[in-house]
Amino acid sequence: MATMAIKTLAGSGQVVSMIQERHLMKLIMIYDTSDMPVDVRWAVVESFHLIAKNIGLRKVFMRPQVLHVLLRHSLVLTNEKELTERTRKIKEETVKLLCLICTVKTNRFYIPGETKMVERLRKEAFDKGIFATLTYLYHHLHGEALSEIRAHIKEKCLNLIELNDLFYHVTVIEQLTEILKHNPNAYSQASDTDMLNGG
Repeated sequence: MATMAIKTLAGSGQVVSMIQERHLMKLIMIYDTSDMPVDVRWAVVESFHLIAKNIGLRKVFMRPQVLHVLLRHSLVLTNEKELTERTRKIKEETVKLLCLICTVKTNRFYIPGETKMVERLRKEAFDKGIFATLTYLYHHLHGEALSEIRAHIKEKCLNLIELNDLFYHVTVIEQLTEILKHNPNAYSQASDTDMLNGG
């Protein structure tokens, strides 16, 4: 019953109340709780997909305390010791969500208002490591069980990256490398601050 309610709310006109910070963080907490029934966690990640279909709402997943959880769960796919068949599908759905919120170009035509938003979201996805994470996953996922999600990453994200995207990605990585050279703990400190300040 609860799972149906979550998905119904995400697909309804009441989705705006669902993405308010206090509600979204409750959903993230449910999703991040390993003792929570799998069907409930599955309903949460499905509701995230429904929200992310709206380009204007994808920015909510860029909040540090939300994105950190999504990235961490997606990377579990590379660790066979932590991965079980019971939770693999949830992690794969999380990767599909990351591919969606990357907002890679699927339309070459200019759409007033939307095109600029897409550009901004895509650059933010580079800045916050989503593309880097998906690239890492693509090169480190092995075995037949993970071949489908690997193909999904390639089709929905990596194959759609343009040359300008790659130049921008290199620039971001170079900047991060320079920052870490001078302060190796820069990002762990920033993460702690984000969590204390609520992102």
